Amino acid sequence: MKSISSIISNALFMVLTILTNCIAQNKKDSSHFPTYEEIRGNKSEIIDYVAPHKSSSDYQQAINETRILDRYWNAFNYPADSTVYYLNGRQIKSEKEAKKELDKRSAKIERVVIGAVGTNGKREVEIDYQVNPKI
Repeated sequence: MKSISSIISNALFMVLTILTNCIAQNKKDSSHFPTYEEIRGNKSEIIDYVAPHKSSSDYQQAINETRILDRYWNAFNYPADSTVYYLNGRQIKSEKEAKKELDKRSAKIERVVIGAVGTNGKREVEIDYQVNPKI
């Protein structure tokens, strides 16, 4: 008789212990430290930008446009009265004349050298270019 009552009491104790632990797990503690998954969030929400497919000619056009944008390497971003331009070794004092000559006569810019401000207070900009043979 004693063994049956001890088995029942042990079984009852185990059932109550398990139920107590299950009930205790249902409580949410709002002051806990967040887990990695909670910080990271849902992985399926990450959206990457995918560029549309381009042909090789589109890439070449983009490269050529980039070259045109950077053609003079900011040589004309200085105040006009404080810069002396040397185009293929010839001195040109006006920024407007230098731009006009380059736009009209140059086929390919070979070298751009932007010097520091000299003792005369003017910056020297040297631009060497290939003359366009179609002129």
